[in-house]
Amino acid sequence: MTYRALILIAAALSAAPAAAAQPQDPASAAAPGQIDFTYNRSQPTASAADRTALQAQGVKLRDIILATPALADPRGFALHTSVVLNRPVPSRAGESDVVVGSVLSRRINVTRSKPNAKGRYPGDGEGPALIFAVNKLEAALGYRSEAGHFTLPVERRERDGVLTFVRSGRDYTVITPPGLPAYQPVSIGDYVATSIEAFRADGAPQLATELQAAAAQLTPAQKAAPYCETNTGPATDLANRCRHASAKPIVRLNPRLAPGTGAASRARIIVLSVPQLGQVGDAQERRRLRQAAGQLDIAALQALLTP
Repeated sequence: MTYRALILIAAALSAAPAAAAQPQDPASAAAPGQIDFTYNRSQPTASAADRTALQAQGVKLRDIILATPALADPRGFALHTSVVLNRPVPSRAGESDVVVGSVLSRRINVTRSKPNAKGRYPGDGEGPALIFAVNKLEAALGYRSEAGHFTLPVERRERDGVLTFVRSGRDYTVITPPGLPAYQPVSIGDYVATSIEAFRADGAPQLATELQAAAAQLTPAQKAAPYCETNTGPATDLANRCRHASAKPIVRLNPRLAPGTGAASRARIIVLSVPQLGQVGDAQERRRLRQAAGQLDIAALQALLTP
């Protein structure tokens, strides 16, 4: 299955109008473009310390993206790429290393730039980016609580280790090994337990007491049911929160996808995002990146992951 099918699914979730592409002069449209490579601290080569097995998978992912027909021989546009290895901050010591990267596409304007020694031109102005990440679920799902909880989008599609949805003007795809979903629902009981601890730590014992009293009224089956975030209904109505129209399931990383720590971190999750066409920005380059994403082979990406 190619990424194209996933783009079509995501497009069905959003009706963002397409912006008209601005014309490009023939000479600029035919000019060969540069491909720049950067790594940690914007360096043109990765340091020995940053060349871990996980970073190597991030580089392979970047190269697969660049090998798509839409990007393989840049003409009329230039590409700037980055692959950055991030290690956990001290407060999250023991967590996995992650890789974040991007492929930025910018049009060429031969009247405002000069070619390099190989006759290839740099891009001009700003441009959109295809963003990718390895082992960074929050790159797709956003804020992660101290307890490791995420809010799952209500409108989403899932199939064989692939999760797609639209958020903040971008189409997101979360890729995991076949048969292993990226997340696991958080039960009402687990959420209450972590919330009570957090309330007490934050100096809000009254809230902790109220939540504990509400949880005491639940049956074991209700405590085992999934917990949802909602902006309607009382916070203590634990058993019915997922019935609200605004309900969003609370999830955590699937423990079966634990990637390890430090230099031993294994690639377990890939996140891709591409900009929607929308009304702002360079529509031509957005279409190009979406075309490249549509040419990706999901099975090839899953092959980068440790099953």
